[in-house]
Amino acid sequence: MESTTPLHDLRAVAIDLLNTDFPPKFAYCLALPNLVPDPAATTIAQVFSTLNTVALFSLLSSTTILFIVNHVDTLKSTEMFSTLNRDQLEQLGELSTNLHLERNDQIFTEDDTATALFILLQGRIAITRNSVDERESVLALMEPGDLFGEMPFFDNGDRSAAARALEASTVLAVPYTALHMLYSQHPELLWRVVTLLSLRLRITDSALADAMFLDVPGRTAKRLLELSGGIDRFTLPITQEELSGMVGASRERVNKALASFIRLGWIKRSGNRYNIIQRDSLNLRSR
Repeated sequence: MESTTPLHDLRAVAIDLLNTDFPPKFAYCLALPNLVPDPAATTIAQVFSTLNTVALFSLLSSTTILFIVNHVDTLKSTEMFSTLNRDQLEQLGELSTNLHLERNDQIFTEDDTATALFILLQGRIAITRNSVDERESVLALMEPGDLFGEMPFFDNGDRSAAARALEASTVLAVPYTALHMLYSQHPELLWRVVTLLSLRLRITDSALADAMFLDVPGRTAKRLLELSGGIDRFTLPITQEELSGMVGASRERVNKALASFIRLGWIKRSGNRYNIIQRDSLNLRSR
């Protein structure tokens, strides 16, 4: 886990940065010794503008750069913070931190002391719990834009589940201390939190209904549809074991359900690549 921007991300934005005007508040000196004339550049755009293409990509390929970003837009896009004004968003953003994770990195584990909530910026995160015999159940799959890890903020409890990266991912960590300060100063903002908690309860109700009324093939069909993202041809972003954890059944029973879908002509599969042939049939089976 590290707090610097991956080099491939920097390459992707380098050209845009050359022509970007940054307000003084978000201008930082990223110059390295002997790479730019004196006085050293004081903005991202100035640093990059002094380098030709070869030098620019040499710098990006050989140096880890602390890349300070504005988190305001990320916070504004989440349900919990969507009603905050610019000053309130900047207050939170200045205290928030990007965390970069590789596959299977743990953000937190069950019973950990909680100090922050998280917003997923890129990648996928599984929210999991383990049984007494260490079998993992995937309670939820976080996609970019999703917020998680907020429950201990409200009840002062420990983590009730674990969060693990399913692939290379980036999350924004928002410390509870900043939230306590914000809501103490502006208690009227808590109405938006009530909306978020109501949504969480609805999701829990739906999951309980699935467990009670859907058999393993039904739950497998539902998870496949969710993971497809509305696209017929897709690559399963998780392993078969993780899919079984999401379904809440053994790998053997989930594979048997998948085999029946293939036999019926509803899907085709090659490794972790899927093609949904009869989406309507899968929809009916998932109800």
